[in-house]
Amino acid sequence: MSTSKELRDASSEAEQLLDDFGIESSMREDVFNLVDAVLRAKEQLDPESQRLLEKDHKSFIRNGLSLPAGTKRDRFKEIKQKLSQISIAFQKNLNEESGELWFTHKELDGVPEDVLDTLTKGEGEHEGKLRLTFKYPVGRGIQSAKPVLTR
Repeated sequence: MSTSKELRDASSEAEQLLDDFGIESSMREDVFNLVDAVLRAKEQLDPESQRLLEKDHKSFIRNGLSLPAGTKRDRFKEIKQKLSQISIAFQKNLNEESGELWFTHKELDGVPEDVLDTLTKGEGEHEGKLRLTFKYPVGRGIQSAKPVLTR
């Protein structure tokens, strides 16, 4: 959330590089084959190690390694990379969004009073109105792509 566009762009680029690395490392067939072999060996492991092994194995399966090497797996990887790019672009757009709308108390009829009390009160041309932005409220997490009420 830097005020510097260059820094924000560099951060987005770094995030893309990290995502690409994560996709590559989560689809390493050699590591999957080793984890799969240990799981199939049915050796007695302590419960914690067994749980970790099973979780890692499921993670590799979810990342496409149960698909045969070749066209299907390559397509799966391509889709994962595209989703990563879209997700980063979406987050970048959200971070750079600066739009706002102003509403009267009457227009916000039905919104709980404690929420209305937290909103920025308008001054000047927005006197008597409350500000609504398109940013997600801090601390509430991503809920939906609908506008939300913020301070």
